[in-house]
Amino acid sequence: MKRSIVIIFGLALFGAMPAHSSTTYTIAFTATVGPTPTSGSFTYDSTLTTFTAFQVVWAGTTTFDLKALANNPTITGTPPCIGGSTGAAATFLVMTACANGQWDYVTESIGPGAFDFFDYGTGGNYSIATDPNCSNNCLANQAGNYVATATPEPGTSALMLIGLGWLMRKRIAHGFRQATRTRRSRPRMQSSPLPRIRLRSRRLSPSQQRGTAPLSSS
Repeated sequence: MKRSIVIIFGLALFGAMPAHSSTTYTIAFTATVGPTPTSGSFTYDSTLTTFTAFQVVWAGTTTFDLKALANNPTITGTPPCIGGSTGAAATFLVMTACANGQWDYVTESIGPGAFDFFDYGTGGNYSIATDPNCSNNCLANQAGNYVATATPEPGTSALMLIGLGWLMRKRIAHGFRQATRTRRSRPRMQSSPLPRIRLRSRRLSPSQQRGTAPLSSS
């Protein structure tokens, strides 16, 4: 029992630990020009202030890996949305808190094309782009807006419920095994033989057999 309580407490403590708080976000795209990307997502560690994953899929076949760019964006001046933030922290603000953030895909004559996120403001510009100079002869572009939403993760309460469910399952299984063992080890009652009663017959005298008693002599 004590061991089970320790395990449940450990699960709750693990769920409450803030270290390495990585959160995965799903990107929902809307288009103002052309089609939208197939999907997009990123994982951001707020403790280490870094992106551990960042991908956008275009047309269901082309995947743009933007992790390195997201950790080292191009910033000119001081965009009002990110303030003085730099690096991954600036990208995280653009993806989650900047109302003017936009996406852009450019079709090129060679290769899979180019993809970028940007936020242009009066105080400065922010961007991450796979081909910022359009080196492969840009032909057309699609663009629009986006919203990044955090994917729910199990919290302390969920871990506590998992621990309690595991404990109940273990207790039920233990009780079943104990009941089975008791039934198997219960001694069988054996019936003892009844004592044998021997009846002894009494021999009657001739007079008793005739039903008359002998006369006494005078």
